[in-house]
Amino acid sequence: MSVATNHGAQQLLITLADGGWHSGELLAQRLAVTRMTVSNYAKQLVAAGFPIESKSRAGYRLNGYAEVLDESLLASRSALPVAVAASVDSTNDLGLAWLKEDAGAAAVFVAEHQAAGRGRRGRVWQAAPGEALLYSLAWRFERFPPDLPALSLVVASVLVNTLTELGVSSGLGIKWPNDVLLNNKKLAGILVEAVVRDEQVAVVIGVGLNMLESPQADTRYPATSLREQGFDLSRSDLLLALTKNLQTALAAFVDHGFKAFHADYMNYDKVVGMALELDGEALLIKAVDDSGALVAESVNAKRPTEVKRYVSGELSLPWPSY
Repeated sequence: MSVATNHGAQQLLITLADGGWHSGELLAQRLAVTRMTVSNYAKQLVAAGFPIESKSRAGYRLNGYAEVLDESLLASRSALPVAVAASVDSTNDLGLAWLKEDAGAAAVFVAEHQAAGRGRRGRVWQAAPGEALLYSLAWRFERFPPDLPALSLVVASVLVNTLTELGVSSGLGIKWPNDVLLNNKKLAGILVEAVVRDEQVAVVIGVGLNMLESPQADTRYPATSLREQGFDLSRSDLLLALTKNLQTALAAFVDHGFKAFHADYMNYDKVVGMALELDGEALLIKAVDDSGALVAESVNAKRPTEVKRYVSGELSLPWPSY
């Protein structure tokens, strides 16, 4: 990995993962840094919202944190390089930087906390430390894939199938083009960012998934989390399974495009049949076609029916009404 992450702070979290007290002296020895550096790491983490306590003569402890991501353990279980950061602006930024600096084919970036995570159309993805899977996969395609705008739909399908494999037995759905729902509330968002140079294309696939709690700041889109719906999954298990399944899916996508995923996607679609108004015109969503485009018909008795197609990025849908 050639992209720098705040590795020292993450190592401090791993050391404190047992929830017990650890003296500054012993932490400094374990991390091979000074006690002042340990103190600075702890201050950075506290400022980001991590529940780290400090006490004179006792040291430091991590109080009530569900699961710390261990980079070494994850890397040993993954076929791809994995980098874990304690707190970053965005894991997608790490992936984009890696694509510019490294010649590798693929790499995974995850974080405990994002200070400026983002979604489509400049929206912010919010999550307190440890409460979400904050994941990005940087991937170089061997050749330009067909239906590239539909990649977020492929990722949504893979994520739904991965969650099913891990025991999320019902209630999953997909809101075109990039939201995964659980019992009709937003569980996860997907942001795909492409880098195209000289007929070569690479992507960073970002996934933000609420594991423990759901952010309630954006009331336009009701949110939920796995735990709120009764599912306790490990972030480590989920990111490893998702990475493995995405590797398989991306290899198929570059050869066959969205057609290879269309039937599976439609099993979870939540927007076909939705009525909406766009630019003062009433539309009825009729289909998601095998290129991943949204097909809508105008609803106006005074004019002939008009069929319109929208690709991902052209249209932001309202929340489905159930």
